[in-house]
Amino acid sequence: MIESSPAKSVVLRLLLAMLVTVFYGLAIYVLIWVTQAGVMVLISGALLLSMGIGSLLTVLFDPQAKLSTSDIVVPALITLLLICLLTVIFFAEGIVCLIMAVPILVPGLLLGVSVTRGTIRWWQNRRGAMMVVALPLLVLPLEIRMDWPDYHGFVSTEVIIAAPADIVWTNTVEIRDIDPDTLRFTPSHNLMFFPRPLDARLDFHGEGATRFLSWTKGIHFRENITEWEQDRRLGWTFGFDPDSIPAEIDSHLRPDSEASELLRGEYVLEPLPDGRTKLVLTTHYKVSLPWNGYGRWWANRLLSDFHGVVLDVVKRRAEAAASPSAPQS
Repeated sequence: MIESSPAKSVVLRLLLAMLVTVFYGLAIYVLIWVTQAGVMVLISGALLLSMGIGSLLTVLFDPQAKLSTSDIVVPALITLLLICLLTVIFFAEGIVCLIMAVPILVPGLLLGVSVTRGTIRWWQNRRGAMMVVALPLLVLPLEIRMDWPDYHGFVSTEVIIAAPADIVWTNTVEIRDIDPDTLRFTPSHNLMFFPRPLDARLDFHGEGATRFLSWTKGIHFRENITEWEQDRRLGWTFGFDPDSIPAEIDSHLRPDSEASELLRGEYVLEPLPDGRTKLVLTTHYKVSLPWNGYGRWWANRLLSDFHGVVLDVVKRRAEAAASPSAPQS
């Protein structure tokens, strides 16, 4: 370990190494994510970028690989965090996107540190180790031309509501004037600051109608009704306009991109013998990423949270309507 009172030169070398690495990280971020706006380049823009950050800091701070691994990893993690914060401040990078990238960024950083230290120790070749720094830009032209296989999945969530199907239906087809402060806690909304639902209303009742939805942060989109079975089933496809997702929202999170797309959804109501109703919300989606398992995991988490929030609102409103004496919510 570095001594508790390290030499001034060591501290200065560390600070200089961190400063240069921050500039490197921001420069590569701009060249990849800003110039390729809307394109999900996880290999070059996340895995290899974080590897380059770890590699450059290692070469500059510990050019002979004499320090312990922890002496390199800790400042490397701090540098990565600083770069992430600066992308939020100067380039409006989304907090949600950064949190979703952590499972790629941190392993990439550790891999970059390990590969560089191994190269220096085994081959005594710092120039060879520096090749890791160039990998993001070398791989980018190949990655943007790749067609990744599609994964089609769905998330289905159900709730039992103490109200008859007709009342549940009324409070499902339109969900107006939602107070976001009354929504229940979810990790994606409360910890990741994912937009929350505000309003859903129809232009008319029946197949062919359009549901207009509004979320916080200025998000708005359409659900084009394809199935209408009164008190039993409501089905739709999604419609997004160019301005559905405001510019200040991370463009990589658009739900109609090549990397991830919402396809269709449906509510199914099942009357139960005891007078209650089972309400099931299902959303079908597609992801096309280098690691579809990664995209699938996040899609399931985010959609499950959204389903839970919406179904909770429907349940509270329908049960209140079925019991007039109960307090309204």
